[in-house]
Amino acid sequence: MNIIADLKSFAKDLTILVVEDDRELNAELVSLLKIFFKHVDFAFDGKEGLNLYRTNRQDIVLSDITMPRLDGIKMSTEIKILNRTQPIVILSAQTELRYVIPLVDIGISQFVAKPFESDNLLYRLLKVSEEIVSKKYFNKIIGEA
Repeated sequence: MNIIADLKSFAKDLTILVVEDDRELNAELVSLLKIFFKHVDFAFDGKEGLNLYRTNRQDIVLSDITMPRLDGIKMSTEIKILNRTQPIVILSAQTELRYVIPLVDIGISQFVAKPFESDNLLYRLLKVSEEIVSKKYFNKIIGEA
């Protein structure tokens, strides 16, 4: 499996929202993900992220947990209320159960612990992208039947 080639193939028509309050990391993530995704939106806190999601309904949400104004758990909960099937990938240094259990309960798709290796993040995004593309294909086939 070639993660980079596969992600380019599966994510080329998908959009992603990056919600990360560390401005340097946010910029690095956006720069990296623009290689793979059709469009990359970004926000620096959960409130801004939720507003962008309401406007653009991105295919994938990638979010930190600890952020100002609205944390990643609350933002993810609000997003899941708007779209219960929304794929959300959490990227966070907060790995304690008190953070992880609420995220599992609301149905996040993947969790990547900080500090992270790019290959691990890209692999997790590949898995989510594959699921989205497969669902779209299945729905198209069912719709034509």
